[in-house]
Formats: sequence, C-alpha cells, structure tokens
Amino acid sequence: MKDQIGSHPAGDVRGRSAIATILREKVRALSTPRKKHARLQTAILNAVAEDLLAPGDQLPPEPELALAVDMSLGTIRRCLTRMAVEGLVTREHGRGTFIAEQVPAVHDIWHVRFFAEDGTTQLPVYHRLLYRGIVDGSGEIARVLGPNEAGYVKISRACNIDSRFITCSDFYLGADRFGAMLDAPADEIVAEGTKHFIAHRFDARILRIDKTVCMGTVPDDKNEIIGVDPGETAMNLRVIGYGVNSLPLSYQSIWIPPTDVPLDVTAGPLSRK
Repeated sequence: MKDQIGSHPAGDVRGRSAIATILREKVRALSTPRKKHARLQTAILNAVAEDLLAPGDQLPPEPELALAVDMSLGTIRRCLTRMAVEGLVTREHGRGTFIAEQVPAVHDIWHVRFFAEDGTTQLPVYHRLLYRGIVDGSGEIARVLGPNEAGYVKISRACNIDSRFITCSDFYLGADRFGAMLDAPADEIVAEGTKHFIAHRFDARILRIDKTVCMGTVPDDKNEIIGVDPGETAMNLRVIGYGVNSLPLSYQSIWIPPTDVPLDVTAGPLSRK
C-alpha cells in the first residue's frame, strides 16, 4: 500500500468579491517584511484561522486576486502553487482554487525547530503527508537501520514553517516492525507526528536523537517542494532516532531551502527555563 495524498472538500461558501476584500485587508495588515508570495499565503492562513475563510471556500480567479491584493499574476501563481504542494489549497482544472482542510500545527518538535526574530519563540510547523509506502532502501538507510528483508516504511512530508518557507522530510522505519503504519489513517499520523505515533501505537519510543548537517544538491523530486531551482544546493539535516539500549529506530533526511531563519541544532526536547 502507498499513499499519495491529495483530496479535499469543495464548495463556494463565500462570494468571490467578499473573499477578495478579506484578503486585500489581510495583506495590508501584515507588517512583517516578507516576500510577496509569502505575505499572500500568510494572509490566506490568517483569514482561515479567524474563520473568515473556511475549508471549501473558493478563491477568486488569479487575475481578480492579483488586482485585489496589488500583486503580479506571477506572484499569485507562485503562492498558490506552493500552497497546493503543502496541501493548504487544492487546484482543480476548469473549476478553480479551493481552501483545503487545514492540519493543526505540530508541537513538541525535536528535529526542525526554527525561531522567530526574537530568538526564543518557536515557529509553528504544519505538516502535509506527500507519500507513504515500502521501499527497498540502501546506502545510508540500510547502514543506519540495519539490513531489513521486509524493506523500510518511508513517509514523506512537506513542512510549512510559519508560512515562511517549506522543508521536505523523508522518514524511514524498519518495515518488519512498523509495516502496519501503512494501514493507519493518514490524518492521524500527520496530526500526532510520526515520533508520537510510533510511541503510542507500537510502544517504540525515540529516547534520543543525533543530528548532522551538510550542504548538498537538492534531489530532483524535492526542488519544487522546497522552492529551489534544479541543481541548487541546500541544507540537508539528517536525524537518527534511538530507542532502548541505544538501538536505532528511525532515519530522517530533511531538505531545507536557503533561509536566514535561525535553526535549533540541539537534539531532543526543547528545554524550558
């Protein structure tokens, strides 16, 4: 079994002109300097958070939206394309763009913790499941987790970091022990977070993690997701999760686009003073 997720509710709950007005006001209200496409995405998410927009609402056509928020058509398309990749909107040929079901922010993050300008506020992370299936695995995966005749469960996610940028994560587990994850509801895995899900469902607790960071050429299947050009280099964060007796349970590879947002590279739960 494998999942490539992409479903949504549909419906035009509010009128196009009313939605255009809402988004124009939300864009104007933003004071934090960001790229235009990020400002529009934040405005849309803020409108959803305040119940001014709801899942199923249809956004105005791109030319109308561009005129309403005073942005170029190219900026509108870039924003909506990235939001579609994240699962925040869905785009249907011949119908339009719709607000999708929203996934709540994931808390108690151990791996990709980014901080706001004050250096202490942890930015919210919204996960979108892209792929779930069994892979053979080789190289680094087999070296870390050990040979596995059953293969490895692979879970790929796009991670929206406070609507500022997107990272892409590939998470691996031994299929002999965790193969039943393929039968679990995808929304439960995303809502709980993989670490908590395997702890609750498989009694497999990740007790500590090791992180390493390097620069590398972004794989072809990650370029569009994290918003970089083909052949461009980016940060690759590799995370090994260990269970009891310091045995490796999980391996994760996370691609992070160029950003000036601070990344916490300490391992494990965030200490609170």
